[in-house]
Amino acid sequence: MKLMASARCSNPTFSHWLVLSR
Repeated sequence: MKLMASARCSNPTFSHWLVLSR
């Protein structure tokens, strides 16, 4: 879970993907 948060903070695109997956 922490790794995901780290990747999200490091990659804005990943964050966008998370929003779409929500």
